[in-house]
Formats: sequence, structure tokens, C-alpha cells
Amino acid sequence: MKIGYIVQQFYPTAYGSGVHAFELVKELAELGHEIHVITKGEPSQKRDEVFKGIHVHRVLNFLQTPYYFPFNSGLLWRYGKKIIRKLNFDILLGHGFESSLFFKMNKKLPFIYKAAGTIELQKARKFVTWRDIFGKIYFPLLGRLEKTALTHADRVIAISNTIKHELISIYNVPKEKIFKIYNGVDANRFHPSHNYEALQSKLGVNSNRIILFVGRMSPIKGPHILLQAIPSIIEHFPECIFLFLGDGPLLPYLRYMARKLRVMPHVKFLGFTSNAEIPKYFTMANLCVIPSLYEPFGLVALESLASGTPILSSVQGGLAEIHDNLKDFPKISPLTPKFLAKQLNSLLSQPNKLKTLARMGREIVSQKFTWSRCASQTDSLLQLAMKKKKKIKGIWPSQSNPKVRLP
Repeated sequence: MKIGYIVQQFYPTAYGSGVHAFELVKELAELGHEIHVITKGEPSQKRDEVFKGIHVHRVLNFLQTPYYFPFNSGLLWRYGKKIIRKLNFDILLGHGFESSLFFKMNKKLPFIYKAAGTIELQKARKFVTWRDIFGKIYFPLLGRLEKTALTHADRVIAISNTIKHELISIYNVPKEKIFKIYNGVDANRFHPSHNYEALQSKLGVNSNRIILFVGRMSPIKGPHILLQAIPSIIEHFPECIFLFLGDGPLLPYLRYMARKLRVMPHVKFLGFTSNAEIPKYFTMANLCVIPSLYEPFGLVALESLASGTPILSSVQGGLAEIHDNLKDFPKISPLTPKFLAKQLNSLLSQPNKLKTLARMGREIVSQKFTWSRCASQTDSLLQLAMKKKKKIKGIWPSQSNPKVRLP
């Protein structure tokens, strides 16, 4: 099957959806499909190339700020439509709301939409910098694009039950149209055997108690909650070092807060970190803290567990579904700095329990959360969409829709 995969960003110069897309299409290619990814790229990248068996077609992005979002999406659509008309795909798989721009080009072409979040909920997040204020301008546009994609898609993939419920409650998408397929993790890339001594020396970290945070520095990810808990933790474990990986609008405020709390000697803000280096950080850490106020799924949790590093996380959104498989793992509930500190202090005082959780976590994700499993389920859905002649039309609950099940 010749598949056109439309995604805003793509590995290796991407996080989140870009890494997710790469891992999925890599597995789909191994199942025998011909994959063509249509995406945005950096000026330094090749416009067209074959990357690890995947055909990648990039529109080169010269304007990076959110303010120019409509312009960049227009470039993606203009270049992408040429690729679609030229290559005669069997099916389109759209990852994110921008893929809705491609539907009207060929309405007979089956279209699968992958929902990794909803724009409606993103509107509710705090605006903390002048750049985010532009969100008030373009969020209505993104919402319309998202609704268009959901309306015209033959099938919708939700990466968690959390997202599935949001699609039903916010956009009234018929539940028969939505299929939940969890993300996976590459256990060969994230594993406990990485050599991190050179990295540890480079950072000047000599502690045997390293706590890791990985994610965008924004309120919704909760780095400020972890930072506020640090004074109560170093009171009991003064050798603790906290590494914050990621960039974002909250970073200047976090640095200010660390100085005000007088914990700067225990904290390192490392900013943007390359995909090649991230697995080493997971292996080096004793514990990964994920204090998110909201998570569509929680890929960082899987990456940490696959690396043999236990997690201490909230149970918001998709993280609750991951925790359903981690019965013996503590949680941050309620999600407050005081309770986070209490749970973290308890774990640090039980090194044998940390070792047990590390072993259990890797075993669980290696069995239940693999990209091969994700690709197999996606492949079944693609085959089903190709066979079905009649599309489930519309997203309004008043319409009757046939029940569709994966074989």
C-alpha cells in the first residue's frame, strides 16, 4: 500500500509528534508499505530524500514563529498537493489538524486522521509571554482546521481514551468512528545500558541522586510544581541534583523562581537537548518526575521506563491510562508541591524499591507499549478503511452511523 503521511514536523529535528511519526512509519514500512512523509523542514535539510527507507518530502520553513502559522501551512499545502497528485497514493494518514488542508484534493482517497490532542483544550492554557498572545488570534483558525479534519476523515485514531472522550464531548465525533491506538516506545533506543559517564562529567554532576524532568517549559507540563517541591526534598537529601531538559516560555520564570527559592546549586536548566542525547539522560537519572497538569498520552513516561528509570507522575489525561499498568508505582495525587515532595522523599529513602520499579517498568512497556504493536493496529485500520466503500459521514450525533470494528 502506498501511504501519504502528513505531519507538521518529522525526525530527526523534532520532538513529540515528529518522533512519534518517525517510529510509526518506520514500522509500517517494515510491514511492506511504501511510505511518503509530507512535512515541514529546516532550511539546512534536503527537500526530498529517502531517510531509513522512508520517502520524506519537506517544505522548507523560513518563518518559525507562531505568528506566521497560516503562511507556513499554506506553503505545506501548496507543496504537498503536488506530491499527492504526482504519486497517486492509496490512502492518506493525517497527523494533526494541518492535514485537513489536503482532504478536498481527492475526496475518493481514503483519509485517516490521527488525533494526538485537541485545540479546544489548548485554548484554556495560560498565556505567559507575548508570543503566546498570538494564540488568541490563530487558535480559532486551528480549531476550524481540526473540525474539518474530523468531519471529513473516514476514520479517526485517538492516542488514548482521554483524547477519544475529548473528541466525542468537544466535537461530537461518533464513537464508532474513533479507534484508540496507544503510542509505543523503542526499547532498543531507550535502554538501561547507555554509557553516560562522559555526559555526567560534562555536566559536572557527581551526585548519585539525580532527578530528571523532560518536557516543554510551559505551565501545562508542571515544571514549576517540581521546582517548588525542591526545598523540602534537599532538606532530607542535600546531595540531590535536578535536571530540567527542554525549552519554552516558562524558562525565564523558572530561573527566577530557583534563585528566589535558593536552590540554584541543586538545579540545572539544560534547554533544548538533541534526540541523540536524551536516552543518556534517562539512563543517568535515578527518577523521572512528570508533574503534568494535562497529558494527551505521556510518551516521556514510556521512554523513562524503557530506560530502566522509574517515574513519579501525575495521573492527568493519558498518564492515568499508563498508570493502570503500573499498579505498584506511586502517583502525584493530589498534584501539589507538598505531596510531590512527600512521594519523592519516600522513594529516595527506598533504593531497593527504586530498583524493583525500574525492572518492572521496563518489562511492562516492552510487552504492552511497542511501536510494532501500534503499527500493526494502524495497519489493520488502514486495511479496513480501504475495504469500506461507505464512509461514516459527518460528526453530528443526530446522524446514524454503522458500527465498525477492527478485525
